[in-house]
Amino acid sequence: MALHLSLSFNGNCREALDFYSKVFEVPMPEIMCYDACPPDPNFEMSDDVKNLIMYTSINIMGVDVMLSDNPPGMEYSYGKNIGLAIVTKDADELKKYYEALKEDGTVEMELCKTFWSDLYGIVTDKFGVQWQFNLDIEDCEGANQESFKIITKKLDDIPVMYISKALTMENLNEIGPTFDELTTYIAQNGGEITGSFILYGESTEEIMNVGCCLSVKDLIEESSYIKAKIVPGGEFLAAQAIHKGSYEELPKTWKEFMIWIEGEGYTFDNLPMREIYLNSPMEIPENELLTEILIPVKKV
Repeated sequence: MALHLSLSFNGNCREALDFYSKVFEVPMPEIMCYDACPPDPNFEMSDDVKNLIMYTSINIMGVDVMLSDNPPGMEYSYGKNIGLAIVTKDADELKKYYEALKEDGTVEMELCKTFWSDLYGIVTDKFGVQWQFNLDIEDCEGANQESFKIITKKLDDIPVMYISKALTMENLNEIGPTFDELTTYIAQNGGEITGSFILYGESTEEIMNVGCCLSVKDLIEESSYIKAKIVPGGEFLAAQAIHKGSYEELPKTWKEFMIWIEGEGYTFDNLPMREIYLNSPMEIPENELLTEILIPVKKV
C-alpha cells in the first residue's frame, strides 16, 4: 500500500507539470487525457476538454505526486485542490479505509469500477480533507485473486496448428520462439490466425508436456513437427483466473491459483488445462497483457 499526494488544477495542469519537472529536474511522465474516457452519449466533450489531463504522476524527492485537471462540470476551489490518495493492491484494505474515512464526511464518488481501475472512489472526510481510493491492479505482479472463480465454461471446437514441447523450469523461455515459429509457418502457408493458447497435458514435477497452439480459421498442411488438429470444445466445470501483466510472472499466478483451488474444495478433472492469451505483446504494453488460466475441476 502507498499514500500519494494528489494535486488538481483548473485547466493548467500541463503548465504546472512542466514547471515542477524543471524545478525538481525529473523527466516528463506519460500523460492520460480526458479523451481516453469511453464515449458517453449523455456528455459530449469539447476538444479543449479532451486535451485536459485526467491523470499523470511524478516523483518529487521520493514522494509520488498525482496531478490532474479538475473534472469537467465539477466546481474548483483553491485550498481544496490538494488531497491524498490511497493506492493498494488489496481490495479489502481499500474498502476498510473508504468506510472509515467517509464516516461523518461527504462521499464525492462512490467506490466503484472504472475503466482504469476495478475500484476507485473519492471521499472528503469530516475535517475537509479529500481522499482518493484506487485499487492498483496494473502494477500487481501477476496474480489477482479476485479473478479466481469456479465457472461453467462452454467452448467451441477450435482448429489449431501446434507444436508439442516437453518443458522444464529451465527452458520455459522456449515458449516465445515456438509461437514465433508457428506464426511464421502459418503466414507462409496462407493461414489466418485467430488466437493463441497453451494446452497442458499429463506432466510430472520435472517435465511439463504442452502444446503451443495457434487457432486458425482453417487448418493448413502440416510439417514434420508442426501439426494440425481440432481441439474439442464442450461444456465443463472449470476454475478460471485472469493474470494481468508480464508472462514472466505467470508461474507465480499458477502457484497461487493451484493453492486456491484446493482450498475451495476442488480437484483437477481429467481434461487439458489451458493458458489463453487474450491480447498480444505486439499491440499493447507488457503491464496490460491479459492471460486466462482455465483448469477443468470437480468437487472433492
